[in-house]
This record gives sequence, structure tokens and C-alpha cells, in this order.
Amino acid sequence: MNFDRNTIFIAIRFIAEFINSIYGIIIFPLILIHLGPEAYGISAQIGTINGFMIPLATLGLGFAVIRLISGNTDRIFISKYFFTVLLITGFAGVILTTIVIIFAPFLNSLIIKVIWATPVLQLAAFLIVLTALELCLNDFFRARLRILSYSLIQIFQVVTNFTGTYLLLMNGGNLFDIILLTIITKLLSILLMVGYFSKKEFTVSSGYMQHNEIADMVNFGIPIVTMQVGCWLMNFGNRAVIGLFMTIRDVGIYSASYSIAVILVSLAAPFWGPLYPMMATAFNNNDLKELTNVCRNYMNYYLFFSLPALCGLIVVAPSLLQIMSQNQFEISMFFFSLIALSIFIDQFTANAHYIVYLHNEPKFIRNVILLSGFINIILALVLVPFFGIIGAGFATLIAFALLDTLLFIRIMKYGYNIQEFYDLMTIKKIIFSALVMSVTVYLCLAFVTPSVSTLLTIICAGIGIYFLMLWILQGFNIHRVIELWGK
Repeated sequence: MNFDRNTIFIAIRFIAEFINSIYGIIIFPLILIHLGPEAYGISAQIGTINGFMIPLATLGLGFAVIRLISGNTDRIFISKYFFTVLLITGFAGVILTTIVIIFAPFLNSLIIKVIWATPVLQLAAFLIVLTALELCLNDFFRARLRILSYSLIQIFQVVTNFTGTYLLLMNGGNLFDIILLTIITKLLSILLMVGYFSKKEFTVSSGYMQHNEIADMVNFGIPIVTMQVGCWLMNFGNRAVIGLFMTIRDVGIYSASYSIAVILVSLAAPFWGPLYPMMATAFNNNDLKELTNVCRNYMNYYLFFSLPALCGLIVVAPSLLQIMSQNQFEISMFFFSLIALSIFIDQFTANAHYIVYLHNEPKFIRNVILLSGFINIILALVLVPFFGIIGAGFATLIAFALLDTLLFIRIMKYGYNIQEFYDLMTIKKIIFSALVMSVTVYLCLAFVTPSVSTLLTIICAGIGIYFLMLWILQGFNIHRVIELWGK
């Protein structure tokens, strides 16, 4: 295969996203083992609070940046947007950071309930303004197609954070020290991005945008913010509910389980990028056959990786979490299956999301995400007091199932047949092979004491059984996989 420069850039982008995705999985056992479940739960709730505030601080301006300056070569025009967006985002971020600092004692008493957590929350609040600025800068890099530079800075930040965290923990550091390190590395990344952009893209004497231009940009971004709030309700809201009714240890268990299940999102990374432009090209050419072929190919090769990962994770996650936490956290296979299935069905409807966007209905996506998010929170408020974190898992699964059902109903109204977008025969072969693999792994685990070596051995054996079953069912074609990856 011949790889051109663009292919290399895309590969580096995938590597950066993958490293960023697995960072949480790698770092959580370190924090858990050295600082204990209480500290890990606090760090999870910091993510919950900041995860709500950061979209509000960005005002959705990054999406406006991508739409308005992509392809533009006027340095003065780009510079006006650069300075104005960073100024507005920084101002909004400072206000929200100040709010969290002031209300940190109340937030601690509400969803954390740990005496020493308040100063940690107040320090972590500075990540709100820094992360908001970083996200806007990321969007400038994406809009200017500085993908390689952006990816290398991201890799630098993750590697620096991991190395620094490891050294701190080995030398008696605490959660406060780790958050301070994160602030420093994020600030360094921002300075690197601004320094790079100043040399390549903007002019210092450009001035700022006009008031009417700012108003138009904010009006464009606000619907994006509401959608991101809906995503927060779907993905982080349950942690707040668990913290409200249960202990910080339970928050940590739920968060750790979610971190393992997010592997399913990482597996989608190589497919999310090319899928939408390929679908858009076919749609714009009124080529329904090509549109459905693109969707079927995407799903076939995403499910080729994700379905065995889903089935395997459900079986091995309880043992994996015990090993990673040194027996401090325990989960049931049933509970983890609720979390993993929720994440999986969200990825499974990627093509449905894109079809709605192609029909110029982003407001519908926003509305169904908000609706599903509020239903998730309402169900969690009802179920968690009676069923604990299992109730939160049920709430999330029901909310994602509702979201996907509404998406499928919508695309059927456009005149599409759902079966056109999914190769059911191939999917059945993948499901059967994955189930055989997971049953085999389950039976093997029943007769051994889980350890790192035995778990790795059983997982490798399970992968071999999966490929063998696919080969027997003629559902696996390595040449086709290589061909698609090369494209």
C-alpha cells in the first residue's frame, strides 16, 4: 500500500485520539492504588462539574470558527476571529470558574461529601477556563487544517500529564498536586498553540470583530451549547445523581466502569472521520446506492471490531476492574453490561445521526439529545435511591435506546429503509462469532483465579476463537479490511 501525506496525517490524528481516549483507563488505577477510592471518586466528580461548565464557557464558538474561516486565506480576517473568540471564551470561562470557586463548598456537600475536597474543587475550577480556551484553539487548528501540529501538541500534553502524574504518585503526591500538574500542562499546550498560530496565521494589528458579527457567531453557537448540555446529561448526569444519593466510592465505581467501556468509542475513531464526508458526497450526488454501501461498509468493519470487544468486555470487565483496582472496586457483569450496551448502541447509530444532518435537521438532533438526557436524569433520580448504580445503568440504557429509536423513526420518514444501511447477514455472522468467543472466555474464567497473565492468555485465546469462527462462517476477509484501511 502507498500512503500519501494526508493518510499519514490521518493516521497520526487517530493515534492522538486513541492515546487521549485510553489515558483515563491507564491513569485511574494509578490514582486508585496510590490515593484510594475516595480521591478517585472526587476526580470523577470534578469531571462531572467541569464537564457541564466547559461547553457553556465555549459558547459553541469553535463550531462557528470552523464554518467561517475554513479555506479563508485573509490573515486579517482570521486574526480578528482569533482574538475575538479567545477574548469572549476567556471572559466567559473566568466568570464560570469564579462561580465554581464560590460555590465549591455547596457542591462538595451536595454530590461529593468529603471534608477535604473543597480546595481541590476550587483549584480544578481553573481547568474550566483553560479547557475552554484549548478547545477553541483546537477548532482553529482544525479549520486551518493544521492537523499534524494539533495532534503532536495533544500527544505532548497526554504524555506529559501521564509522566508527571506517575512521578508525583511515586513520590507521595496527592490529588491537589495532580490537578496543579494538569493546569500547568494545559497552560503550556495553550501557549504552544498560540505561539504556533502567531507565526503561521494571524496579524497582531488586525483588531476585533464588529458587534453584529459577534452576535451572529454567538447565535450560531448557542444551539451547539444546548446540544452539548444534552450530551452532558446523557454521559455525566448520572454521576451527579449517584453523588447526591450515594457515597463518593460509588461514584468512583461507576466512573471506572464507564472508563473501561469507553474503549468501544476508541474503536470507532478510525471510522467516524471518513464516514460523514463519504456519506455527504454520495448524498450530494443523489447516489442512494453509494450512500447505503458506504453505511453498510462502515458498520460491517466497525462491528467487526466493536462487537467482539463488547461481548468480551462484558465477560472480563469485572475481573479486569478487580485487578486494576487491586480489589478495591467490584462490579457485577450485569451492571457493566448496562453501561457497555449504552455506549455501543450510541455508536451503532452513527449513520442515522449523519443522515439527519444531511437532511439539514441539526435542531432535531439537539432536541432528541436534550429529551433523552432529561429522561436519563429523571429515571436516575427515581431508580438510584432503590437500586443504586444499577439503577443509573438502567436509566442510561433506556435513554440511549430512546434516542436511537427516535433517530430511526426520523430517517424512515425520509423514505429510507433501515435494512438498507445495515448488512444483516454479515452482522449475524459477527454476532454469532463474538458470542462463541465470549462464552468460551466466560467458561475459562470460571476455572482460574484472575491475574494479569491468565487474563491476557484467555483474551488472546478468545480473539483466536473469534477469528476462527468468522473464517468458518466466511465472514472475515483480511484483504478487504486492508483495502478499506488503505483508502
